[in-house]
Order: sequence, then structure tokens, then C-alpha cells
Amino acid sequence: MNDVFLAGPIDFQDISDLADYRLRMKRAVENAGFSAIDQYSEALDIITDSDGVINIEEVAKNIHRLPDEPYLEAVHEASMATSMNQVLADPSIIPEYTSENVIDSIVERDLELLSESDLLLAYLPQPSCGTAIEIFWAHKYNIPSVVISTSPPHFVQYFTNHICRGLNESIRILEEIQLED
Repeated sequence: MNDVFLAGPIDFQDISDLADYRLRMKRAVENAGFSAIDQYSEALDIITDSDGVINIEEVAKNIHRLPDEPYLEAVHEASMATSMNQVLADPSIIPEYTSENVIDSIVERDLELLSESDLLLAYLPQPSCGTAIEIFWAHKYNIPSVVISTSPPHFVQYFTNHICRGLNESIRILEEIQLED
């Protein structure tokens, strides 16, 4: 049990907040000896500076280095319809401009990665439809889940194996699950 799928709210999130929590989770999981499975972290690593700040010039300069992941196509579609500055300033516009085939690719890729993982670690500061579905998917396929949340909704509580209040506690629980297996 080494592959930990990282989950958490993506849509409508400030890109800096998204980069902050995703990269902190990735580093904590990897520092504990697990492999982080996340279709977002590689791109976030490339376009953020050491403080986790995203610079529009860095995005343009490193566009060729970004991974071939479907969510980047959604960002591209939204930026072509508006501008990259507008997308970074207001990520909530991305779903409005995402084509159906890209939506299908994003969801299918996400569930494929989750299905191949041993554990799920979800950050849930507020309700998130996508994260709730990932938690349900993990439950359905007997993938142990750990959710970081101070006020998880009832359905999340029902379908999650463990709920904790912080990242350090979640890593400890992942380690305990690994030892049990």
C-alpha cells in the first residue's frame, strides 16, 4: 500500500490556494514514504515558485513542459475563450468553457488514477462535489480513505474510513493503515 491518490476541491479554487494545498499534501505523502498520485501536482510544481506563487510569465515560459493531462485542456479552452490572466484571476470560469469531451476525459482520468491507487487522501475545507464522488468511488472499490476536514458533510462521514483535522494527523493514519495491511 504505497500509492496515495490526492483529492480535494479543484473547480472554483484560487490557483494559489490550490497549488498550496496540493503541493503540501504531495510533499507530506512523499516524505512519509508513499507515492503521491495526483494529476495536478506535476504542473503545479512547474509553474509555481518556491513560495508556491504562480507567475503568468512562468506559465507561458513553461507551457511546453506541462504534462499531457486533460484538465490542462480545460484551462486552455477557457483561456482561448477569455485570456490566461482572466482564468488565473477567476478559475470559476473554467467549467463554463470546457467542452463535453474534455469533461469526460478529466473525470475518466481521475477515476482511473484513483482505481489504481491503494489509498485516498482528501482535503475537504468545504463541500466539493468532485471530492465527494472520489470518496464514494474509493468506498465502492474498497480503497481506504482519509479525509482532512473540520466539518465534513454527513455523506462524507458515512463513506470515509477516517476523518481528521490536519495533514500531520492524516499522514499518521495513512501509516497506520499501511501497517495493518
